[in-house]
Amino acid sequence: MRMSQGDFLTKDFKNEKFMESGQSKYVSNMRMLAAVQDSIISSLLENKWSAKLDIREDLTSLKTNLEAYNNTFSKLAEAYKKRGIKDFGDEGELRAAVRAVEESDYKIDMVQLLTLRRIEKDFFLRKDMGYVEKFTSEITAFLDKIDNGGKGQELKIKIATYEAKFNAMVKDEETIGLTEKLGLMGEMGNNIYNAEPIIEKLERLSNARYREIVFQTILTFALISLIELIVGFVLAIKFSKSLNSNIQYVRSAAIKLSEKIIPEQLEIKTQR
Repeated sequence: MRMSQGDFLTKDFKNEKFMESGQSKYVSNMRMLAAVQDSIISSLLENKWSAKLDIREDLTSLKTNLEAYNNTFSKLAEAYKKRGIKDFGDEGELRAAVRAVEESDYKIDMVQLLTLRRIEKDFFLRKDMGYVEKFTSEITAFLDKIDNGGKGQELKIKIATYEAKFNAMVKDEETIGLTEKLGLMGEMGNNIYNAEPIIEKLERLSNARYREIVFQTILTFALISLIELIVGFVLAIKFSKSLNSNIQYVRSAAIKLSEKIIPEQLEIKTQR
């Protein structure tokens, strides 16, 4: 799941096809894995061993945190789509608003407009809210230089739209998270932070049970092998004694025959 999340954050959030259609194989993978994960945890909760191993509470907490993580990821994907890129989403509307200002019939101060664009780009690069304040101040100064004539009023409306679109993108960035600890990024981080100790605990328990089962299996095989060895040893001794007795009978009879003595009828006993 973390791999699909990483792939989405490094690839699809800048993918124009995702921005256009809203479809992402990484988001689909996340949903599929989330469904499988939820099914497994639900099955474990229904199993009587979860109570015997005293992990029902841990499984419930893990289920809650992973559901929150998956829901937050879905919101994050939607937030990135809303933010957009190039000509898509809020960024596309911001670029269109800038073009409208640049193409205005009113003779504007291009130096001041370029200053606004630089502040805008600095904010998106550094995610520092201080640039938002600078942008607002610069917008105010820009508007103060424009008269209230017909073309001036038209330009002021376009600049107001530009400012509104910029602020909309600021809101998008705040929703996503200006840092990894803020916004939806921060929420996902907290979900993982809360889930990881539970996963580690369950892994330790699983490993301990595995080692216990392996030990019991080895011990069972060892006991079976020892029993087989003892039984085989006992049978070998018994067979050896019987064989030795028969050999002694035969040997005794042979000696008697060599001495021209007819031996008593010999009965050879065998073990079956």
